Amino acid sequence: MCTAILMVLSAYAPAQRRAATRPAVVTGYPPNVFTPVVDRPGLARVLLIGDSISIGYTLPVRDGLKDIANVHRALENAGPTTRGLERIDEWLGEGRWDVIHFNFGLHDLKQLQPGQRQVPLDSYEGNLKRLVARLKQTGATLIWATTTPVPEGAAQRDPADVPRYNETALRIMRENNITVNDLYSFASPRLAEIQLPRNVHYTPEGYARLAEPVIEAIRKALDQRRAAGVLTIDSEAGAAAPTAKHEVYEAKLSSVREYGNPVIDVELTVVFTSPSGKSTPRRAFWDGSNVWRVRFSPDEIGKWSWESRCSDVENRGLHGQRGLFRCVAYTGPNLLRARGPLKLSANRRHLVHSDGTPFFWLADTAWNGVLKARAAHWDAYLATRKSQGFTAVQFVATQWRAYDGEPAYTAKNDIRINPEFFRRLDAKVKAINDAGLVAAPVMMWAVGGQDPGHELSEKDAIVLGRYLCARWGAHNVLWILAGDGAYQGQRAERWRRIGQAIFGDRPSRPATLHPTGLQWIAGEFGREPWYSIIGYQSAHCEKPIAWLVNGPPATEWKKPPVLPVINLEPNYEAHLACDTKRPFDALAVRRALYRSLLVSPTAGVTYGHHGIWYWAEKPEIPLAHDHSGTAPPWDQAIESEGARSVRHLAQLFGSIQWWTLVPDPTLVENQPDDPMLCAPAARSEDGSLALIYLPQGGNLELNTRHLKQGLDIRWFDPSTGQYVPGGKVSSNALSIRPPSEGDYVLVIGGEG
Repeated sequence: MCTAILMVLSAYAPAQRRAATRPAVVTGYPPNVFTPVVDRPGLARVLLIGDSISIGYTLPVRDGLKDIANVHRALENAGPTTRGLERIDEWLGEGRWDVIHFNFGLHDLKQLQPGQRQVPLDSYEGNLKRLVARLKQTGATLIWATTTPVPEGAAQRDPADVPRYNETALRIMRENNITVNDLYSFASPRLAEIQLPRNVHYTPEGYARLAEPVIEAIRKALDQRRAAGVLTIDSEAGAAAPTAKHEVYEAKLSSVREYGNPVIDVELTVVFTSPSGKSTPRRAFWDGSNVWRVRFSPDEIGKWSWESRCSDVENRGLHGQRGLFRCVAYTGPNLLRARGPLKLSANRRHLVHSDGTPFFWLADTAWNGVLKARAAHWDAYLATRKSQGFTAVQFVATQWRAYDGEPAYTAKNDIRINPEFFRRLDAKVKAINDAGLVAAPVMMWAVGGQDPGHELSEKDAIVLGRYLCARWGAHNVLWILAGDGAYQGQRAERWRRIGQAIFGDRPSRPATLHPTGLQWIAGEFGREPWYSIIGYQSAHCEKPIAWLVNGPPATEWKKPPVLPVINLEPNYEAHLACDTKRPFDALAVRRALYRSLLVSPTAGVTYGHHGIWYWAEKPEIPLAHDHSGTAPPWDQAIESEGARSVRHLAQLFGSIQWWTLVPDPTLVENQPDDPMLCAPAARSEDGSLALIYLPQGGNLELNTRHLKQGLDIRWFDPSTGQYVPGGKVSSNALSIRPPSEGDYVLVIGGEG
């Protein structure tokens, strides 16, 4: 390139180098053409795509449209049509555009060798047609700029090529009804005044003159879109569509500064204001490079606004940014989204959706699922579990002892978040909700070793937890702060501080802890404002059944504070029992599930399978679980006998008002001394419904004085889902026996 060209473009060259390595962002009208523009709310969105000629007129076009449009451009020389095909999606980005002003030509007709054009005319035509087809998909008003003249003596170009390439382009534009801004005709009579000698480029004054027809064409197009009511002004930064109630709205912000460790060096909060005037702050999260994002789930229909607040108030890309979006009613088939996120019921005994619909917690354990599963396998898994009646999925959200893949973070002191790790997981977390299931991420496994809940300092654990909340908290989630840890004594104090710092006094989503086996932590955490569920683990041994049927789950629920009680980890199907070394079969799984549901006020329970929690791809012993036995592949485990039993369980509890059930051991007069044979019983306070689980057949002597007379009695086979009539409640005492010696559920009342 000649010296004159270098002089004209020297102001742009440093910007090109910076954009390639670390794009900087400024607000308003940047002094540099390659600085990405931060949208100002209330203005239309315009994109310029073109070569160095368009680079030259970008700044005066921005200045001329500064009151009506955010004028963006491709952050590089768009070059020939071949480069356009490679980069068009990158240039278009994520938002919606009102007007796209574009050109290709000067680099296509450039001669690499005498007579050898970089893109021959026939290829140029095909490429341009493909580019036009892609641009039309945006819904923007398209304006084609003809290629400007090549003067005699200009290097590597033939002046006669420009009309030929322009004519081809004009034919394509006519066929597609695209507006033409004829810069060739505008510049031709003025070349002596505005163009450099023997050079395709222009003087600064010349670029200002070229900007005039560009500004005029864009203004006219914006006026037409405004008259038609299709400007993006009423949507944040050109959001593609309104956000439905309880779905996820996302806004992207771009930092103008670099930070050594963004998640520690900067705090970014976005305050959302609802149509009714309610303000809700949400943390934003760093997503790599200079990108920050905020996600939010609106709960009011109408126009929302937001404003960002950054601890670095001088960072104008993050501080003081504003936006608008519109929330509309959800009209889809996903009941999870229609009913809204989870919260405690009025009596604090179970979970409900935000609209008050009771939510039955029937979770599957897929600790490694989000971490390891392929996308197609994950979708198939979720569809199957949804069809089997599951309502939630528990998974580990960061590295832990049974996963040796990419880490979520590095450094134990001053934690360094790995955003690529979380970007890889985003789609699978969203897919859980898309399937109609609640996501239950374990933020930090906490057994020992390199588990985050064990190795991280309190400060870094808080940073990691806040990052997870910011990234996924707009989804329908129930947070499990830590997994499999011991949370008593001084450890309880530590986790109370961590939980308070992450969730605060009024968390937007419920949260709990998953403790180690046979540990009851209601006393340590029950009064924490963020702690929503008394979760426990009855663990993977056969003999300590007494802890479940006679211990804390069966007795402590009566004590304040009142909260749902849920067994988050009973025995896993196909997992070896820690004491007998026998694998748990479907019967053992059913016994654990039904006992858990009936020894405390019914709120829900979690199921697990040895092949699913580890997400085994082949028969293998799980990492760091040498004594658990061989796990079968997940795709074999998913249709196990235990999973079929869960389907029947879901159908049973879906047919009754389960949320009215409260334990009543007095229903069974002949309760055996052996905890293994104990028959847990529960009934509604009004006496219209009762359930009793028999783990092994046998005769039942019932005390029915608290039940309504005349109720139907049915035997439910939990292995098949079949009912057998058992008579009616006809007195205050009944003697009754199941149809066979297997396990059964006695269902009294509850029809319809």
